[in-house]
Amino acid sequence: MTAAESIVRLEGVSKRFDEITAVQRLDLAIARGEFFVLLGPSGCGKSTTLRLIAGLETVSEGRVWIAGRDVTQDPPAARQISMVFQSYALFPHLNVAENVIFGLRVRRVPNAARREKLAHVLDLVGLAGLERRKPAELSGGQRQRVALARAIVADHPLCLMDEPLSNLDAKLRGEMRHEIRALQRRLDMTVIYVTHDQVEAMSMADRILLLRDGRIEQLGRPAELYEHPASAFAAGFVGSPPMSLIPLEALRAAGAARSLAGLPDAALLGLRPEALRVVPRGAGLVRGRVATLDYLGADTVLGVNVSGQHFVVRISGYSPVTEDDEVELDWPAEAAHLFDRATGERLSPPLAETSGGSEALPASPAPARRHLGPSELVGDTVPRRHITKGG
Repeated sequence: MTAAESIVRLEGVSKRFDEITAVQRLDLAIARGEFFVLLGPSGCGKSTTLRLIAGLETVSEGRVWIAGRDVTQDPPAARQISMVFQSYALFPHLNVAENVIFGLRVRRVPNAARREKLAHVLDLVGLAGLERRKPAELSGGQRQRVALARAIVADHPLCLMDEPLSNLDAKLRGEMRHEIRALQRRLDMTVIYVTHDQVEAMSMADRILLLRDGRIEQLGRPAELYEHPASAFAAGFVGSPPMSLIPLEALRAAGAARSLAGLPDAALLGLRPEALRVVPRGAGLVRGRVATLDYLGADTVLGVNVSGQHFVVRISGYSPVTEDDEVELDWPAEAAHLFDRATGERLSPPLAETSGGSEALPASPAPARRHLGPSELVGDTVPRRHITKGG
């Protein structure tokens, strides 16, 4: 990406708080019109990175560029940015209209222009007719729309959002995700969005920067992070339920030695829940016992204990399997990922290409997806009451 194509560039940016390094030498370019997500667990440096871009924190080392200008030493007001916060940051004594145009009044925008911008942005975010309400008279979703309207009306090309949906319930978060993404596309605005929620990141982002301990763990499109995780950390963080990560030596002990020939013990095998299959007796690579079962309507998620190792299996729809059943598991070779056990780094080439074709991790031919009848399961298959934990 060239400097002309990027709206934000970080060059070797670090931030230290006394003895603690929160952000470590980030090099990053964000394109104009991109929806860019900073993702990671608490304490990984994502909010600090956003605050460094905004100018709310001073850079300890490196440079910050916005729209081709070095803004490293500039205050927030000089950076031509808008911000949306988790707490909404609305003035409780001002009504919706006054909150939205507050920044325009401070900048002495003429009354006629303020009225025109206000009407346009309230229509955009679905708040037309609520101009005179105070924040206390609004729902959580409406308050968040006020905060969005205030960011949009400023007409800045860059908007920074710090966990803006965290205070909303699950249903409303889903609705607001779609609304924010649709607005960003419609306005061709560049958005840098901070979240710890990988569902938000996967569903909204053009690209995701996954941070860990202030460093870049992986940068790429959502599909790249999901299908080709660069590390065991990325594999376990992105995806719900997360990828199962199993030491190869444990798999050998569980009876899968035949399928792991030539692979090092000091490695982790990674398998996505949807890649694992419950198969008829004698057809699986490993055998285990169902420890947990969550029926979610569209899916059933099993937690299977295999010689002390936890496999997570996602089955489409309803499954007759119940807790404490003994089952056999199989997976296609091309679905397996391999990571260095010590460093967590991805090992290459992929398992399906190791030792030629799929021979390194043979799997039985993939049968058509179907629900297994009780007579096909291994172990105790006497029908019992189906346990529904998550429906």
